[in-house]
Amino acid sequence: FAGALRDLQMSTFKYAGTVKPGKQSPQKIVLPEDVLKVPDYAEDGRPKTKSQMLPWIIECKTPGEIKKMRAAGKLARQVLDLAGKAVKPGVT
Repeated sequence: FAGALRDLQMSTFKYAGTVKPGKQSPQKIVLPEDVLKVPDYAEDGRPKTKSQMLPWIIECKTPGEIKKMRAAGKLARQVLDLAGKAVKPGVT
């Protein structure tokens, strides 16, 4: 009944534009065992799995790579400067 009433209301409502509400997708059912998973270190404070070392690895760059990184940074700065000049109230 509620769905039919909503359909009737939507078909008779006078929208100002072309954008109209869509249909809501069904809710996902979350099972308790999915919610209550604890990390492996919860019992004794010691992690059992090893994390990746990527954040702690220092990579030595070649002079060519450094030159490319500087060029990319300079280009990014120019893009941000251009975008900053285009931003103003009313512009989307």
